[in-house]
Amino acid sequence: MEIDRINRPDRPLPAGKVTVTTATRLYIFSKMFGIFFAAMAGIIPALIAAASSFIIFFYSYFLKNIPLVGNFTVSVFTGMVFIFGASTVNNYSNALFPFIFAFMINMVREVVKDVEDIEGDTAENVRTFPVIFGVEPARKLAVIITLLLITVTFVPFLLQVYRIEYLVVIAVSVAPALISVIRDTTRAKEKKDWGRISGHLKLIMILGILAIIAGI
Repeated sequence: MEIDRINRPDRPLPAGKVTVTTATRLYIFSKMFGIFFAAMAGIIPALIAAASSFIIFFYSYFLKNIPLVGNFTVSVFTGMVFIFGASTVNNYSNALFPFIFAFMINMVREVVKDVEDIEGDTAENVRTFPVIFGVEPARKLAVIITLLLITVTFVPFLLQVYRIEYLVVIAVSVAPALISVIRDTTRAKEKKDWGRISGHLKLIMILGILAIIAGI
């Protein structure tokens, strides 16, 4: 909450719109019912939900302070949404590429968000990648992962996993949007610039999912 007082003062807790007690109760309630409803879909979904809840809590408590490890953890569990869905129907083959796509694009976004939040993280001694190594190495890392992601997006079509419709959506929207992210990342200077890139990455994730749906 102290970090958010600097980085995100408009959020409910630092803004005083929600008390810590209320937030804690909502957290416990959501976790319990989330795992309960996951269990209704089967034992594997329940285990995924329970493990995710535990590890994400552990991330907030400890892993966030380890450069890139915390980013990796959040990115993995973003991709796990698709593995969770696959586990409910026992069909994991169609979840592999969505998992990889979500993991990689969220990894870029995690690095970008860390640069955006560097002021508050520095003040509260949170050891993120840009805090430890600087903004420029973080910028280069985000560009490298984005370049890899652009390459990876074409692989499913080359392997004939998805139809031509997938390639069309990727070529027309996802790839150009990722190229614009690289351009903006190389030019970003202020906090608002990094925040804009983070928002664009969320939109690109949606475009990627639409490409996959079109190509199935």
